[in-house]
Amino acid sequence: MRSCNNCGYKGNHGKMAFDVIKAYNFLVMHGVVFSVRPYQTSLKPTLVHLHVNHKWTGHIASRVLITSGKGKRELKKELEIYYYESGFDSFKEWLTELTRMHGEKSTTQYWAIYKVTLVKEDE
Repeated sequence: MRSCNNCGYKGNHGKMAFDVIKAYNFLVMHGVVFSVRPYQTSLKPTLVHLHVNHKWTGHIASRVLITSGKGKRELKKELEIYYYESGFDSFKEWLTELTRMHGEKSTTQYWAIYKVTLVKEDE
C-alpha cells in the first residue's frame, strides 16, 4: 500500500476543509469541534487532512458522523445541542454562518453533523 505524500499514513483518508477560521481555531485550541456539512460521507470514522483556504494545515483529524437529518426545524434542535463545541457563540450564529456558506437550501435539505477530533500535527 502506498503512503500519503503529505503525512506518510498508509491507509485511506480524506480531506476536510474549514472555510470558517473561527471553527478551525476552536479545533486547534480545544482538540475537538463539531462541524455541519450539507452532505454525509462515510458512517465509519475517517482520518482527514485539515485544510484552510485550500492549503493543508499539517493537522490530521478523525471525522465521525454524529447525526444527520433533513429540514431546518430538526437542524436547529441539533445545533442547540452541539454549538458549545462548534467555535460559535450560539446556535443562531452557527446557523447564520452555515446559510452564508452553503445557501438557504443547506438548512432546509439534507445535512450532517460531524465530530472532528485532532489526531496529530505533522512536523
